[in-house]
This record gives sequence, C-alpha cells and structure tokens, in this order.
Amino acid sequence: MGIGIFFLVLFVLIIAALPIGGVFSFLSMLPHLANHAFSFGVSDVARAMFSGLNSFTLLAVPMFMVSGMIMARGGISKKLFNFFGYFIGNKTAGFPCAVVVTCMFYAAISGSSPATVSAVGAMTIPFLVSMGYDKIFATSIVTVAGGLGVIIPPSISYIVYASIANCSPSKLFIAGIIPGVLIGFALMVYCYIYCKKHGEDKQKLQESYDELHKDGLWKLFKDSFFALMTPVIILGTIYTGICSPTEAAVISVFYGLFVCICVYRTLSIKDLGHVFMEGAKTYVNILFVIAAAAAFAKVLTLLRYPQTISQGVLALSDNKYAVLLIMNLVMLVCGMFIDNIPNIMILTPIMVPVATALGVDPIHFGIIMTCNLAIGMVTPPMGINLFVASGMTKIPMLKLARAVVPFLVTFLISLGLITAVPGISMGLVSALSKDTAKVAATTTPALDADADFYGKNIKALDPASIPAEYHWRAAMTVADSSINYKMVSEFAYLIHQKSGGKITVDIYPSGQLGNTTEFTEAVVSGSIDIGTGMTTDLVDFIPQYAVFDMPNLFDDVKQMRAVLSGNFPTIMNQYCNAGGIQMLGYSDAGFRQLTTNKIVRKLDDLKGQKIRVMTNPYHLAYWDALGAAATPMQFTEVFMGLQQGTIDGQENPYMNIVGNNVQEVQKYVIETNHIGHIITFFMNKDVYHSLPENVRQLVDECAAAATAYGNAKADASIKQYKQICIDAGDQIITLDPSVVEEIRQKGKVVQQMVRRDVGNKIVDQLMDAIAQTKKQ
Repeated sequence: MGIGIFFLVLFVLIIAALPIGGVFSFLSMLPHLANHAFSFGVSDVARAMFSGLNSFTLLAVPMFMVSGMIMARGGISKKLFNFFGYFIGNKTAGFPCAVVVTCMFYAAISGSSPATVSAVGAMTIPFLVSMGYDKIFATSIVTVAGGLGVIIPPSISYIVYASIANCSPSKLFIAGIIPGVLIGFALMVYCYIYCKKHGEDKQKLQESYDELHKDGLWKLFKDSFFALMTPVIILGTIYTGICSPTEAAVISVFYGLFVCICVYRTLSIKDLGHVFMEGAKTYVNILFVIAAAAAFAKVLTLLRYPQTISQGVLALSDNKYAVLLIMNLVMLVCGMFIDNIPNIMILTPIMVPVATALGVDPIHFGIIMTCNLAIGMVTPPMGINLFVASGMTKIPMLKLARAVVPFLVTFLISLGLITAVPGISMGLVSALSKDTAKVAATTTPALDADADFYGKNIKALDPASIPAEYHWRAAMTVADSSINYKMVSEFAYLIHQKSGGKITVDIYPSGQLGNTTEFTEAVVSGSIDIGTGMTTDLVDFIPQYAVFDMPNLFDDVKQMRAVLSGNFPTIMNQYCNAGGIQMLGYSDAGFRQLTTNKIVRKLDDLKGQKIRVMTNPYHLAYWDALGAAATPMQFTEVFMGLQQGTIDGQENPYMNIVGNNVQEVQKYVIETNHIGHIITFFMNKDVYHSLPENVRQLVDECAAAATAYGNAKADASIKQYKQICIDAGDQIITLDPSVVEEIRQKGKVVQQMVRRDVGNKIVDQLMDAIAQTKKQ
C-alpha cells in the first residue's frame, strides 16, 4: 500500500471524528486486507495489541492517574496554593504567579495535564476572580499552566514515550525538570506584564495576603507539609534510585491515601470506590488506544514508512535545526487534532529515527515532542485543557482559545529555546548520569573489509535456479552496534550477493518490531521471518534452552564454540522445530562478567552485595547461592541504580558493560566467566523447510559464515571494550582457580533446577558434548 494513500485514509478517519483506538485498529489490519502478501494479519494485530500492553513501564500510567484523582478529591491543590501565596501574594502578579507555581507542583503529583487544570482551576479561578482579576485571564492562566502536567515529571506522556522509544523513563523525568521550570517562569513573566498593564485591586490582595499571614508561617507550613512532600517523595524515590517510576507510582497512590484519609481527613473510605471507578473508566479508554497504537506502530515499521519518511525529510535538508523546525510544526498541528497519548504512539516511531539520524538524543527529542503536544492541549479544535476549563467556567471555548494566545507565545518561545539548546534538557541528565556519547565513538560499522572474506568459499547460485524472489524481515531488540546486528548484516550481504539479488533481508534493530517475546512469537507464527536474541530469551518457547543458563559450563570461549559448532546444535534443532523455528546458527559475545564497586577475590566478598540480574529464576538462584542479594531490575535503570547505590553491581558481557557505560560507575570487573552470552540466529521453520534444496543449502552456508563473522567481531570488540574499562580506571580481576572451582560447586544448585524443569536427557547430552571437546 502506498504511503500517501495510507496516511490519507488516516487523515480522513481522524477528521471524521471516529474513535482513535478504532482508527488505529482498522489501519493496522488494512495493509493485509488490501494485499494478502503482507503477512501481518488480523491475528498478528491482536497479538501486537496484547503485547503492547505487556509492559512494566506502562503499569505506572493507571497508578499516576489514580494518585492524581486522590489528590484532587483530597484538596491538595488548595494547601499548595496557600503556601506559595503566603510568600508572593502581596507582590505584583503574586497570586497569578502562585497559581502557576501550584500548577507546577501539582503536575509533579498527578502527571496529567487535564487533572492539573481541573484540580487547580476549581479552587484558584474563583479565588482570582474574587480578587478582581478578569475571569478570562484567570482561566487562561490555569488552562496553559495546566499543560505543565505533561512536562514536569512524573509525566504519563514520558512513560508512554519511553516504552516506545526504548529509553529510560527516569532519564526523561530528569530531563523534564528544567524545561518545565523554564516554561513556568516564562508564564509568570507574562502574568507580571499583564498585571502591570491592567492593574490590580491592591486592597483585596492585601486582605487575602494578611489572612494567610494571620496564623503565621509555622502553622501554614505544618498544614501544607504533607502536600509539599508529595512530589518530593515521588520524584525523590526515582532520582535516588530507590524505586523505578512504576514503583514510585504505586507509592504515590498509597501516600495520597495516607495523607488525604489519615492526615487531612478530606477523603473517606466511602469515597474510594468512586475514585477507583473513575480511574478505571478513564484508564480503559487510554488502554485501548495504547494497545491499538502499539499494533499500528508495528505495522508502520513493517511497511518501512518511518525509513521512507526519514529519507524524504533528510533529502529536503540535512540541517538539524531546519528539520527540527519542520518536525515541531508537524507536531504542533497534530496536537491540534489528536490527543496527547495517541500522538506519541503515532509520531514516536516515525520521528525518532529522523531525530537520531540528525544526532539528536532520544531523551532530548522526547522533551521536544512532549512540549509540542502540551501546546496542542490548549489549542482548538481538540485541546482537552480548553474543554476542561471551558466546562468549569462556562466561558465559550473559542473565546477562551483567543485569550490564551499571549500565554502560548511565551510557551512557543520556551519551546524554541528547548529545541535549539539541548543543554536545557540534557544538562541535568548528564550531571546525574554522565553522558553516553563516548560509546558511539567506539562502535564499528556493521560490515567491513572482512565481509567478503567469510563468504569466499560459498558458491554463488545461478539466479535462474532460484524459482522465486525472497524478501525476509529480521528482528532484534539490540542496537546496530551489537554483534547480533553485525552477524545478521553479514548474512543479508552474503545471501543477497550469492543469490544474484534474488534474496533480500531487511533488518529491524532496537526493538522496532517489538521486544524479544513479541518478535519471537512473530517468527514462530510466520509474520516475521528471522530473529536473533540470546538463548535465555528462547526458554519460554523452547524450555530445553534452559541448559545454557546453567553456570560455569565452559572452561573458555574456544570450548563453548566447539560445542555450538558440533553435534549438539542438531539435537537442539529437534526441539526448535517442534517449537516452530529452525536454528540457523550461534554466535556469542564471550562470557558474562561481574562488575562491582567492592573488590571480589573470594566467595565471601560477594556476601550481601546487591547484584542486578535478569528476571530469570536460574540467574536469581545462582547469585543467591553465591551469597549475593540477587536484584532483578530493568537494564535501562541499571546505570542510575549503580550510580546512586541502589545496587552494588551487575553482570553482563563486556559488550553490554561498555554499551551502557557501566565502567564509568564501577571500580572492578571480575572475570567470573560464569555464563556464555550465546547469540541465537533463527528462522521460521515453515519458511526454511519450504525453500528449494539449493536455496536452503545457501541459507545454511551464509548463516555459518555470518556466525563466524560475528564471533570474529566479538573477539575484537571484547579486547576493545576491556581497554575502555581500563582507561576508565576500572581494575580487571582474574579469579584464582580455586575460587572458580568453589563458585562452580555452589552453582550446581542451578543444574539441579534445570534437570528438574527439562529432564536429565538434554542436560546429559550437553555435558557429553562438553566432555567430547576435552578429548579433542
């Protein structure tokens, strides 16, 4: 389907005011309905919708929504406003500025723009009017300042963006602080100019100011303390690494209940049913939109529309600021017609590749996008803040829209600064988590002069002997600097060359086609042809792969590769075929190593250390058996967790250690070599077995060459990455053989678990294969 027709249909359906979730669902199915050769069918759309909701990060969304509702019903906004009014109420524009600051603080509680407008506006608009301010002016302040609800963290928009762009929500939260304060300050400047020009009723303002001062600061502070502490607790637990954003969202709900029920007594137990029901009704609508948009984004990727758009935009201009200006204009227009969350779901997979191609950090671009869409929330015809404020005050929406224009001008000026000066967003991120730019300089191209060397013995096929053209899609979650990507790129290069151009492979790195579970399911079902990940990733589909989670199996990399190139893969392929895939080969990134800030030379040194591990029962059991405190954590949160002391160490291959700049926040790399980081390279079983014999043989030969190429690149990169660790000041420690043996004995508890889960036969077959290598 042509890209123009596709987006024309999208535009028409949106203009027709059809439910946005239904629009996304229909468009996700449309390419397959229009052309059955497009293999992503209705069942795949349903699977993608379900997978799109299966996200730990997205669990924060309903929690922050309910938390905001609890705070709103508990009257938190009034206590915040009184506190800020105490200090600046007698200044020019003092109370209007107090409204802006209250919106900023309340935004840090609710994470929602409409919730901020509703909670703050219901109390402050009548107050400002009673003080003699124009009603439209008072409403305009809250309407626009409420937009800070999606910019100042914790923001629901940041959480959704992070889940799509595959970046850290914690870093987005940090990046949003200074832009939010900048916009808030700009709005206060306009309030000051307005009040200077139109004047104020100083007598009424002084009376209100004196009323706040009647009981003194200490009483007001005590009354406001728990309200003021709300954002401190929510954001503090995130920034100190104590909690992930999702966990902090749950804390915010319980803290809000405690404050409103037990401290202020503004909420009763009877009210909870209504609050939770209101939250469920609100979230259900968003839930369907997120699910449908996840499928829609995956279809866009499979159609390669983001790449097409990226190439088209970059063809117009390679000037970063010109392209960012174009994207800002597009986002502003989209914000006028489509709500915030659907916009993020649509625009992120399309625009992030363009931004990263221009050298814009995805975190910085997430702030730019959110600021643009915040402006859309106060512009007709779909600006939700306008609807909320108009409904509260009965001011006609178009009249209110005209009144907010001066505020929007200040917002746009701030947006221009945020876009043009990355330091406004990234300065605090860099200060707290150090810049990761130096990693990019160490990566090498996917293919180099060795690309032809590894395929020199493969005989090219006569194109006439290949009965059809084949176009395959390959998916992975890792970036284009990874061994996985280099291996698959070599395969794509060789098979295209040796088939005379009749076989092509499109590669989708960085989770473009979903997380590992999602794309593996798609390979099994046939909607994606090729996948690459780790052996651990396949355990849920082929349980026998748990044998590679047994620790301390191999003496060295040479032995591991001998096993993976011997007869054992043939045994494993029987299980693979039963699970719907054909294993084409294995590469590796060496072994997983331990990094820590506490020196480890003997087993006792591990006791009590909090070591981050994958959410894998075998890995958890292994580190617990060694005396450490195994701590599951999302990998995107590891750097900050190490920096802030939430965890003491982590374990990963050198590729991931340097790729996440772990060497910058760790003192020691202990070469435990405990588990091989084995990379899998697999294909849909039916696709593979349906190939003519000569093509199938070519696939096998090209795959063997590609895995060898991957291993060579891994060996070179490990040396490079070790040197980077040394240059960063890390000490690399090789354990004494007696300590290694002690660790091996402790780790046998995992082997017993694996035998229990998958049986003795496959474990014994692997152990026999390892024993055979020792005889050679």
